Amino acid sequence: MRYKELWFEQTMVQHKSDISLFNMRSLKSSEKEADDIYYKFMKRNKKLIIFDWDGTIMDSISFISQCLVNSFEKLNFESLSEERAKSIIGLGLVDALEALTPGMSQENRSDLLKTYKEFFHANVEGSVQPYSFVHEGLELLSKQNHFLAVATGKSRAGLEKDFDRSGLRKYFHASKTIDDCRSKPDPQMIHDLMNEFNVLPENTVMVGDTTYDMDMAINAGVRRVASAYGAHSEESLLLRNPLFMGNSFEKILHYLAYKL
Repeated sequence: MRYKELWFEQTMVQHKSDISLFNMRSLKSSEKEADDIYYKFMKRNKKLIIFDWDGTIMDSISFISQCLVNSFEKLNFESLSEERAKSIIGLGLVDALEALTPGMSQENRSDLLKTYKEFFHANVEGSVQPYSFVHEGLELLSKQNHFLAVATGKSRAGLEKDFDRSGLRKYFHASKTIDDCRSKPDPQMIHDLMNEFNVLPENTVMVGDTTYDMDMAINAGVRRVASAYGAHSEESLLLRNPLFMGNSFEKILHYLAYKL
């Protein structure tokens, strides 16, 4: 009942005319009737905005790519360029390393995974912050009564730590990670979030900085907004025909808040 209670608190005043269409008097009759009204209203009105995390909410792309470059260098593997490292950001870590190292032995890849995690955890504190205007933007979207969620290739533990470090946890109603779902661009993360909130595809939008985010949205049959300040190039994002592409979070926010 948590989401229904949240809805009744935040929405009744803002949408009296719409709610009256479903005869709000029945809210007092039974929980089943209240549920029916809730789900009908959700399908018609509520929007679900799903954000990628690294490169969309958090300014972490350079840090992640440098950890990858340093890991290859420490293990004396073939050198890795920063651009190549950026190209796989957005995938789950295991899938990302497999994409970077075709033909590498499992033993060497395990060493690479361990070394990357060591670099990451030793240096992440203070190295990664939300992009400018993220706090203010998410606050505004929250007040507009949207459902906000995260879909990320990070681990659950990694996202939870980022929530705590960034102070952004309070803005999100739900999140999906590589520990919960299949890796992008499989649409499972989006499908699971739509099912959780009972929101239709036409009322769902995916916001992300990689082609994996855009392809996941396409595979899920939902709209997409591209953040052109993260890991992947504007050209590659435009090929996925986003509704909008912005080169700052503030511009993304303006579109989501006032033009979506």
